[in-house]
Amino acid sequence: MRIIVCSDENALRVAKLSTDQMAVDKVWTLPVQHRSFGNGFIVCGIVYFVRDTRAKTTNIDYAYDMYSGLPINGVRLSFTNPFEMNNMIAYNPAEKTLYSWDKGNQLVYRLLM
Repeated sequence: MRIIVCSDENALRVAKLSTDQMAVDKVWTLPVQHRSFGNGFIVCGIVYFVRDTRAKTTNIDYAYDMYSGLPINGVRLSFTNPFEMNNMIAYNPAEKTLYSWDKGNQLVYRLLM
C-alpha cells in the first residue's frame, strides 16, 4: 500500500506501508511543491498529479517513476472534474480503473493499458 502526503517543507512524499503491520517501509520525497497540485494517484509505480481539482477541465502534468526515482518529462494528459470539486482519486489495479469522488459523485475512469 502507498499513500501520498505533503510535508512541512511544501514537498510531496509517497510512503510505502507494509500491509500486515501498517509500518512505513520506504519514503520517496518528490521534487514538487504540494501547493501546485490538487490531487494525485499511483498507477504501476508511477505517481501522477492533477493540477486543479476545481476546474472542469484540467491536466495531469506531472509524473514520477518510483522505481527509477526520477520525474517523467513531457506528461500532459487531459482530466475532467465535471462537478468542479474533486476530493479523491484512487486507482484499482484489479479493475484497471480510476475512481474519483467529485462533489458527492463517484466517478469511474476506465484506463486503457
